[in-house]
Amino acid sequence: MKFLFISFALILHLSFKTNALIESFSYESDEKAIQFDLFGYLKNGTIDMNIQVSGDSSNINYVVCSYSELKTTKIDQQKLCHNLFDEQSLHCIINEQIINNTYSGFYRITKKDHYFFFVTNCQSTGNHKYTFDYTLMNPNGEYLSTDYIPLPVVYLIFIFIWIVFMILWIFNWIRHRKTKINLHRLLSFTLFIMTINLIGQFLYWRILSTKGKISINIFAGILLTDALSQFLFYISLLFIARGWSIIHPELDGQSARYSFTIVFCLVIFSELLAATSGFFATLFFFLWLIAYFYLLRRLFRTTNENQTMLKNQLILIRDMDINPTTTPIYEKYVLFRKFKKAITIYLFLQILIYFIGSLFLYFSPWITELLFLIASTILSFGVGFTFRLKSFHSLFNDLPNTGYSNLENQNNSQNEANEAELIGPNLRTWDGEIELSTLLKNKQMEVDLTNESMILVQNPQEDDHIAEIDIAIQSNFEDSKTKN
Repeated sequence: MKFLFISFALILHLSFKTNALIESFSYESDEKAIQFDLFGYLKNGTIDMNIQVSGDSSNINYVVCSYSELKTTKIDQQKLCHNLFDEQSLHCIINEQIINNTYSGFYRITKKDHYFFFVTNCQSTGNHKYTFDYTLMNPNGEYLSTDYIPLPVVYLIFIFIWIVFMILWIFNWIRHRKTKINLHRLLSFTLFIMTINLIGQFLYWRILSTKGKISINIFAGILLTDALSQFLFYISLLFIARGWSIIHPELDGQSARYSFTIVFCLVIFSELLAATSGFFATLFFFLWLIAYFYLLRRLFRTTNENQTMLKNQLILIRDMDINPTTTPIYEKYVLFRKFKKAITIYLFLQILIYFIGSLFLYFSPWITELLFLIASTILSFGVGFTFRLKSFHSLFNDLPNTGYSNLENQNNSQNEANEAELIGPNLRTWDGEIELSTLLKNKQMEVDLTNESMILVQNPQEDDHIAEIDIAIQSNFEDSKTKN
């Protein structure tokens, strides 16, 4: 718990400084060139800059260069100083010396572009402490950089979409509330928190757009909601993959703790990655990838285990001359098969969007965010539609405790099955006259009996045990027919 609060405080501190458009902070360094901001401007945007320097400021300059001016210049300490002062080949819109340890100036942008803000100490006159206090603004009172101006509208559109989805979910819940299970409660809470998170994100960008800065209390609430939204989203996927309330009524403690740990680490590293840059961004991205790898491994491993178990059940049913595709077990099997395909596509798209955004959308992060929202919304709606409440849902109301993960079958080398593989000649439709759980238990006992009989050929002393199993099968079958 202590680690949780420390991590949250660190994310809060870093993100708050990073995302404010009215800045006030200090920085101490002996570097030759320090980039302290980057802002996308429209024509007639303004810069209101105040800088104070401790120590000798005679060789310190305040520099603002547009991206078009820096295209041919690699932004590093040596190259920037060389091009600015030695060759004088780089002509930036602002390049002014800081006199008497103080700079104060106002500038109006004349060309739409992205602008890099530096202080340079190219003569390396020692360590200096810089105090910045400035306001960056686009026309019409817009405090957001051009990279983020569309985001309030984007989030507003998705809020409307998610509210419509939540209304439909509530209506369906009221209609079929008697058939709800624990998984439905988790999905409902996740839907609610993800909708609240979208509202919080809209408010965050809207306040920054109109005021340039956001209070620490509002930001803390938005950050916490975002972390909780991510946590519930991934936990829901892991619990579905595990078969909670679909195959397994309860989750064992170890499995639940492992899932919570993976998702907690993933959320923490994701928030830190979004809040940092440079070396720390690389570090947190590497840690995020490790957590993401374990999430993928967990999702696919548990889904494959459930598919294997269900396929074994389907093969047992087929061997009883019942068409397995007419049973609820086949519905569950198809569900996991579709779920695995959907997760594969979603996770691949998430990684692809991240790399596309890093390589090609550096100055358009709002497009990257839009793509992430589209991918997560489609997956969430698909999962919600598949697992919605129904008046009688065979995926949940039948076979709550059935599962034989230890069965072996000669055709079970793969966990993917299709109807052609499962359907044979002269198979009858399952009409519910005997519970599937009873049929499977009887068939399993036959399988065990057959295997044990093969052993007893070499060990005939077990004849009495065979007779006991045979009587148990017959008794179980007769009881089932009496009940039905």
